Amino acid sequence: MNIQTQMNAYTALKSTIIDLVTRLDLDEERIASRINNTKNNDQGIVLGMLELLFSIAKWPANNSEKPSQEAVDLVDGIINPVLLSDIQLTKGFHTWFNPTEMEIYEGREPEWDDYREALITLLESLGVENADEAFKFRPGRWARAEKTSVKRAKAELAIAKQTISEVDPLANLV
Repeated sequence: MNIQTQMNAYTALKSTIIDLVTRLDLDEERIASRINNTKNNDQGIVLGMLELLFSIAKWPANNSEKPSQEAVDLVDGIINPVLLSDIQLTKGFHTWFNPTEMEIYEGREPEWDDYREALITLLESLGVENADEAFKFRPGRWARAEKTSVKRAKAELAIAKQTISEVDPLANLV
C-alpha cells in the first residue's frame, strides 16, 4: 500500500462525496462526521470512504424511503451504475438478524479478486493513479468481524424470542 496513492484516493473520494452531498442537499454535518469516522474503518480509510460513497449512492435522497429519479440520475452521472452494481454484488456482507422476519441471514464473503478489480476501476475513474496501491484487503479481519456478526445475530434472535415469550407466554406453544 502506497501512502501517497492512499491519500490521493482519499482526496478523490472525499471530493466525490462532497459533490454528491451538495447536489443532493444531504445533511453536511452528518456526512462530515461519517467522513471523519472512516479513519476508524477496520479495513482502512480508503475502503471506509468507499463504503460511505456506496451508502450515499444507494440511497441518495435525504429522509426518504425511495430516492427520487433525479437523485438516481445524478448519482448515475457521477458513478457508473454498472460498476456500482458490480461492486455491490462482489463485496459480500456480514451475517445479520432481521427482527421483522425473526430470521438470521447468513453472510457472504467478498469475491476478493472481482471486488478488488471493481474498486480499482472505480478509483481510476475518479482519477487515482496506481489505484491498486490505494488499499489492502484484510480477509482475516473480515472473518473475525463475521464471527462477531454471527454471535450478535444469535444474541439478537435470543433476545427477541425472550421478549416475545414475556409479552405473550402462549407464543412458545405455537
